[in-house]
Amino acid sequence: MQDIKRIAFSLLIIVGSALLSNFITLYLHGDVVDTIVTILIVMALFLFGVSLNQGRKKKSKAVFRKVFAIVAMLIVVFMELGYFMLPYLEPYAQYFKLDAFYMVMFYIFCGYLFVD
Repeated sequence: MQDIKRIAFSLLIIVGSALLSNFITLYLHGDVVDTIVTILIVMALFLFGVSLNQGRKKKSKAVFRKVFAIVAMLIVVFMELGYFMLPYLEPYAQYFKLDAFYMVMFYIFCGYLFVD
């Protein structure tokens, strides 16, 4: 029964975020839509990472992992939205070709790390 709940929660995150992003792009117009959709996608990926770690019994009480996950994710989101850039990280981002696929993996990892 626990596995079914975990799978259903993950599936609900996928379907709900897809529907919500489609409704936002369909009914809202303007420059802010791209920002809203990006934030929605990041939140959905983070929650998906959280849902992957829901069934585990052993959870760490350490705060450092949670703070690291949130701060790292916020920095990357703000960099992705173009609010600020860290000049010393830009060559590494270009070298490792940090594109959408790796960003998705990073957001899911932050969600997983936040619950662990």
